[in-house]
Amino acid sequence: MPKMPSKEKKILIFILILVILGYFAVIFFNREPIVLLNDPGFTALYGKQRLFLRNLKLGATKFRRIVQINAPEAGNDEQIALAAESAAKTPFMAVFPFRYENAALVYKKTKPNIDTVVSLGRKPLPQDENGLRYVQSNTEKYLQEAIKKAEILVENTENKTIVIYSDTNLPESNDLQVIRAKNVPLPADTGALICIGLIPDPFPSNIPIILFSWLDPKRVPKNVKYIFDDSLDFF
Repeated sequence: MPKMPSKEKKILIFILILVILGYFAVIFFNREPIVLLNDPGFTALYGKQRLFLRNLKLGATKFRRIVQINAPEAGNDEQIALAAESAAKTPFMAVFPFRYENAALVYKKTKPNIDTVVSLGRKPLPQDENGLRYVQSNTEKYLQEAIKKAEILVENTENKTIVIYSDTNLPESNDLQVIRAKNVPLPADTGALICIGLIPDPFPSNIPIILFSWLDPKRVPKNVKYIFDDSLDFF
């Protein structure tokens, strides 16, 4: 059997790749999308470019289109729910921030078969779910990594105590102190600060800080060394 010329072989491989990519593209665009409802304030603070990249990553991970919409400013619950309904006829899932919980209830009544999710952040789970699915940020997912980074930050300093400002129950140790009220002063030997849900007032400018936050890194002070974004941990 004669060998296929190198040029023809390359063309055949190229066509095969295009066919495979086209096959997966058809599957991707025919799958039900995930609808993410954001409020304009979140979009502004998170950063549009970061939000775009996050949604690309999420879409690739879940192999689904991400349909992101901003809630109409000054819109009532019905208008916000309608905006979510208009984004996709039969989505795989619709995700609402906690502040739009009532709009999520309106949406669920209209689309009872759609998985309607309310993102609580670090707020406690409600006793009555009203047919909605409530999810929380998974702080523990990043906590050990944050502590390791804090240990590196205090490695070559005199102050070795790592302080966590947090509104969640976290374990304490000899070199790890948890403070659960923002008006409690920092210990004099604080070498690094991890903020989870609470930020001290006034905000210290001379201590390296690790934030659990969705804020755009461009908007935080220079002494914030690491940011852990847990805004979509439930995925």
